[in-house]
Amino acid sequence: SARGVLPTLAPCSAAACKCVAVDCDFTLWHGAVGEGVDGIVVEPRHSELQERLLALRARGVLLTLVSRNAPEDVWRALERMAMPLRRHHVVASRIDPLLHKATALAALAAELRIGVESILFIDDNPSEVADVRAALPEVATWTFPQSHALVRAQMPHVWQLGLALRAAPTEADVA
Repeated sequence: SARGVLPTLAPCSAAACKCVAVDCDFTLWHGAVGEGVDGIVVEPRHSELQERLLALRARGVLLTLVSRNAPEDVWRALERMAMPLRRHHVVASRIDPLLHKATALAALAAELRIGVESILFIDDNPSEVADVRAALPEVATWTFPQSHALVRAQMPHVWQLGLALRAAPTEADVA
């Protein structure tokens, strides 16, 4: 039902989504990459999110990572694991074990020369999402569910992830 979906989403802003900033552990994959790449698994819900992110990227949305990990662990996972998302798809990142995610999002916005209101932040951890909402209320957020059924139920309601509002890539875009 919509009631089960709406509390996980920040209020919609009028700004177009220009950037998706996504967490890694339990969002892009199941498991903690710091415990070893071999321990992470890309489940169907993770693949579905990654495929959507790549479809948005093909339509001009910037993909960034915001993660509390050692950078080499994240890059190793993106290089070695069988998953749709690869390192070369990521335009910018803030990856550090002591990362403050709201500060990282503000820094990414400055680096990419976009307003924070044009960022969608996706993280599995409700407290991380709440912290970002408190510090940067302009940032759209989605608490990534830990079940495939909830991902499938909620994703259509996260308007920033919608493909219908974006032009398909032209031949010039692909070249």
